[in-house]
Amino acid sequence: MRQALDEGKQVRYRVTDVYDGNNIVPSGAHIEAKSKDGSLEFNVFVPNVQNNILINYATGNVKPIG
Repeated sequence: MRQALDEGKQVRYRVTDVYDGNNIVPSGAHIEAKSKDGSLEFNVFVPNVQNNILINYATGNVKPIG
């Protein structure tokens, strides 16, 4: 996306947090982007995880592991 923007292309994007059940912390983000000329298009899910951290998505509590 950075390259398309650097080339002056128009890019539309949308980021939607994804929640499972009644969790207060999203399990990830759904990211979509498309350039006006059609040269760039993607649709990905990025999970909300971090190495050595345990996330309780229901409560928002985190704790180090390992």
